Order: sequence, then structure tokens, then C-alpha cells
Amino acid sequence: MNKQVELFCATVLADEHLHDGFNMLGVSQGSLIVRGAVERCSLPVY
Repeated sequence: MNKQVELFCATVLADEHLHDGFNMLGVSQGSLIVRGAVERCSLPVY
């Protein structure tokens, strides 16, 4: 799970279209990855 969160963070931070902020929605395990990303990375989420 930690590697999935790290990969997700790296992918999102590398995408210039997401620098101004974005919304995230996760279902089941996806919600755990989203939560981990919000807690560990400085993502510009609303």
C-alpha cells in the first residue's frame, strides 16, 4: 500500500494540469490510497 501511495503522489505531482488543485474520490482500496496521499503528500486538493 505504501508503494501505491508513493506512486500516486509522484504521478499527481508530475501532472501540470493538477497544480491549481483538484478533487479526489476513492472507492474501497482507492479511498485508502487517496487518504494516504492527502496525509503524506502536499497535494493541492479542495
